[in-house]
Amino acid sequence: MVFLGMLKRTKPDNIPIELLKPEAPAPPPAPLISAEVLNDLIRQKPANVGAALRGWMANPNAVSKN
Repeated sequence: MVFLGMLKRTKPDNIPIELLKPEAPAPPPAPLISAEVLNDLIRQKPANVGAALRGWMANPNAVSKN
């Protein structure tokens, strides 16, 4: 009972809030690749497609950043 009486009489402290501005801008979104561009890349270097597919099969959660 004593504790509840003390709890009712106490007031919460004011907590200062500081808004932070981001220091670096977000990177631009990756450009979308059309089917035509993708087909041209495959025709030019089919070995790259094979290597990418083997890498994805070995680690399906990995994403290439090339």
